[in-house]
Amino acid sequence: MSAITKFIDDYLTKSGKIGIDPVEANALLEKAGILRDSKNRPGKPLRDLLRKGQLPHAFQAGGKGSSWTIPHSSKGKSLASNYSSTKPAPKTQTLPKSVVKPTISNHSKKSFAPLATDDIEILILGTIPGDKSLELGKYYAHPRNRFWKIIAEITNEQIPTTYTDKQKLLGRHKIGLWDVAEGANRKGSLDTDILDATPNDLDGFVRTHDKIKVIGFNGIKAQNLFAMFFQRNPKITYFALPSTSPANTGMTFDEICNQWRHILK
Repeated sequence: MSAITKFIDDYLTKSGKIGIDPVEANALLEKAGILRDSKNRPGKPLRDLLRKGQLPHAFQAGGKGSSWTIPHSSKGKSLASNYSSTKPAPKTQTLPKSVVKPTISNHSKKSFAPLATDDIEILILGTIPGDKSLELGKYYAHPRNRFWKIIAEITNEQIPTTYTDKQKLLGRHKIGLWDVAEGANRKGSLDTDILDATPNDLDGFVRTHDKIKVIGFNGIKAQNLFAMFFQRNPKITYFALPSTSPANTGMTFDEICNQWRHILK
């Protein structure tokens, strides 16, 4: 366990993150040759170790059955105490799509309508738009978010400069955008701070866009949110992709692009 703990501690120190979930951590550990991941259930090998108490500083903020958080080994107890005393347990049940939860926080955020044509074959799912995107009413509007640069790179096109050009770029390659969460409480823009998420009607969207062959999750949190609310469609190929957020400092631009190219194959 010392190798796993040391690796995660080093990663958290370098990235500036306060914690990491098992799916993201297991992927990094496999890349480092420390712990093989499961192809069918990403993060399962590490979750099994967590359930056995092998990393005693890890905790489940919402209690037994909720998602794991692995903090730095020196901060486990204090961080777990802070979560349990200040943050409500995340809701994981599937809600009726017609029901809108009442707003209980001034940090309530709402997603955009999907950005997609009728003939899209690839759907990129984020969690919920960041604050800059919400302010401007545009997907991936933060100037340091690498999404549009990555799409241009993997499609061998020029980086679009206007939002109209960005939409045309997606249309040429039959790519659509939406988010897993219809609404959530989140202070700031970090995915790790998302609470009380309610889902968009992704099942209905896929039914009306029946040419979708690929769904890519922009970051591990998007994949984890999807898993809370939906079953995977056996006719669709899914990819867990590195986040394009500027907060993702663990990979180079080229490494991120190499992973994102899978959605076009």
